Amino acid sequence: MKVAVIADVHIGPEKEFKGKILKLSRHSESELKRFINKVSEMTDIDAVVELGDLIQEQDYKTDAKNYQDALNEFKKLPQSTYHVIGNHDQVFLGDEDLRFWLGLDHLFYSFDCDGYKCVVLFSERRMHNFLARVGIAQLDWLKKELKESKKPVIIFAHYPVDDQSFEGNPWFEERPELGLTENRAEVRKVLEDSGKVVAVISAHNHWYKLNYHNNIPYITLQSLVENIGDNTPALSWSILTFEPGKINLQTFGNDSREVNIPLKK
Repeated sequence: MKVAVIADVHIGPEKEFKGKILKLSRHSESELKRFINKVSEMTDIDAVVELGDLIQEQDYKTDAKNYQDALNEFKKLPQSTYHVIGNHDQVFLGDEDLRFWLGLDHLFYSFDCDGYKCVVLFSERRMHNFLARVGIAQLDWLKKELKESKKPVIIFAHYPVDDQSFEGNPWFEERPELGLTENRAEVRKVLEDSGKVVAVISAHNHWYKLNYHNNIPYITLQSLVENIGDNTPALSWSILTFEPGKINLQTFGNDSREVNIPLKK
């Protein structure tokens, strides 16, 4: 299975963080279109996943327009496209809005793709802050999905559910609790107990990270528009190829890399 993934597009206003512009959203729309044009030409891509924070919040009217305009761009792709909800998508937009625009009954869901079951988790943002967790109802649903799956499972989530060190991360070094799912240990136990999870793919932290917990690889992907220095945008998007015994990760843009990630038994 080969999946194209884009994360943290952040269409909307640029805002200073500690005196710097770290999200170069001036590039968001043009680079999203470039990504879509490029992936449209790739006949070997089985699915496209957008990992959340498609927009940068401003107000309800602006966010609604930006989100729907971006969805219309994704509809130009010949491949099936799946969306994960990020924390910035939820600031002014309600769950009902997002479900309606995405045609979903729930913001957590699953889909089958080329011999795999793919599970999309919903990082439920706490009111008035960016703490997020996977709720009880969603955990019960996840257990059922994993139990009933006859296929190996790939997990997609906006907030990572592994444990990470944030040393050197400008966003979360001082507030690490905002960079990870609150009840991540509980989520990981559900994944591990199933014996079916191949990998977990996340975003949110605006860098690349690879960690293993009990032999499951947890991969965090870079933002499309992170300022990686001197106002240079990362322009990152990735192709993940799931092969026997490994995952090949190719990340394009100014923070590019190619990594073969072993699947441990």
